[in-house]
Amino acid sequence: MHNHILHFIKLTLVGLLALSACQQQGIEPSRCRDGKCRFFIKNDRTIDLRMGIRERSGILFTPPGDNRVFVYSYEEKQKRNSDQDPYTDLFAFEVDSDLESFRFTNEQLEDIQFGIWSNCDCPENLFVADSGYVSGQRIDEHFWEVLIDVSYRKYDYRESLIMKARFEER
Repeated sequence: MHNHILHFIKLTLVGLLALSACQQQGIEPSRCRDGKCRFFIKNDRTIDLRMGIRERSGILFTPPGDNRVFVYSYEEKQKRNSDQDPYTDLFAFEVDSDLESFRFTNEQLEDIQFGIWSNCDCPENLFVADSGYVSGQRIDEHFWEVLIDVSYRKYDYRESLIMKARFEER
C-alpha cells in the first residue's frame, strides 16, 4: 500500500513538472492536443479580416504596418486523409506597437481585429471575436503574457476561446 502511494505521488509530480514546462513555453496543454502549437508575435504588420472573410483566404497579415500582431497556431501531427493538408487552427489580433500592456473588451475586439480561423471544409472558416476580453503585459524583452476570454458566433451557436499563454516576440 505504501509503495502504491509513493508511486502515485511520483507520477503526479512528473505530470505537474511536464505541465509546468509546457506552460512556461506558452503552451496550454488543452490547446495543443496531439499536435504542434506556436505562440508568436509578428512586428510591423496589420491584419485585414474583412478581406480575409470576403476572399475566404483566412487571416491576412499585410506588411508594412505599425502594429504588433499576436498569433497562435496549432497544426495536427497526422493528416486526416492522405489527400488533405493537416488540420490547422489559428487566431490572431493586433495592438499598437508602442504599448507595453493592454486590455481590450467587447466592442474593442473589433478594433484589434481578433480573428479565429480553421482550414476546414466548411461554409465559413474565419470568425471574429465580438465579446469578452484580451489583456497582455510585456514580461521581458522577448515575451508577453496574455490572457484571453473571448466568444464569437460560429454558424448558429457561440464558441468560446479561453486561455493564458506566453507569446514570443521575434
